Amino acid sequence: MKEVNIWVVVGLLQLVYGVILLIAGVRQFWAPSATVLANLHASFWAGIILIAFGLLVVLINRLNRIGGRPQQAIRSSCKITEPTADAQRRKA
Repeated sequence: MKEVNIWVVVGLLQLVYGVILLIAGVRQFWAPSATVLANLHASFWAGIILIAFGLLVVLINRLNRIGGRPQQAIRSSCKITEPTADAQRRKA
């Protein structure tokens, strides 16, 4: 099974939420609400910001994989080892 970096998931979620907000923001241009700050189109700008952030996170992760910097150093430093015989005797 292929491992997926958590940041790819975070970036893709940001992209999905950004697209949803962008669509909602574009719809508000034709049917503005009666709220006080509706003319600022907050959902439109939030959608653009989320899309930009999501693309940035996914691209940084993709470039790190291409550049040969996979998470190997982290995996090797967090290796779980079996308890030694001495530790098992202390436990018993």
